[in-house]
Amino acid sequence: MSEINEVIEAFANIEVNDINDVNELTEPTELELNKIYTINLGDLSHAGLSHEEVKKVYKNGSPASFIMEPVLPKWFNNLVYHNKKMRINIDDEEIPIQPDYIDINNENILYDQKSFNKNGGSFVRSKMKGCGRTKKEIEFQKWAKAQIFIWTDICNLPEVKVIALSGEECLKRFPKGNITYKKYDLLFNPNNN
Repeated sequence: MSEINEVIEAFANIEVNDINDVNELTEPTELELNKIYTINLGDLSHAGLSHEEVKKVYKNGSPASFIMEPVLPKWFNNLVYHNKKMRINIDDEEIPIQPDYIDINNENILYDQKSFNKNGGSFVRSKMKGCGRTKKEIEFQKWAKAQIFIWTDICNLPEVKVIALSGEECLKRFPKGNITYKKYDLLFNPNNN
């Protein structure tokens, strides 16, 4: 079994029963699976835009991802910004992947940051979304299981809730890869369901 398959298997065995209360971060810490954190981004004004104007821009997940990707390693000291194309071998099949981060202690632990906003969130591969593109279910599942998704709730900026879930756990809760806003509690408050 390849090392990446061992990592995937380890993630699959982690239970969600131990989700802790929300932890408001005041200094960097290690990102743990199934733990909810709160980060306050503070004053968002820049480039001549007021705090409120920037909040409106970031309410959309795409612009917020561009800021969250470099911010998260400042708060979680086990994340190393990576964002390079690579190929991983899963079940004797090469899968292209471009994680946002790797783990500082194990480069086979891959992370992908995903934003959740008033429209919900999605962890469907970008290359499988959009007009004329098709979702290849088996490839999607293998790709998702190969990494940890770091969900960032940008609904109440400048406060951001963060939770890291294994791809296996995301597929279990949201098999299609799409999460509506109505499923917010299932993602960020799983003990309330």
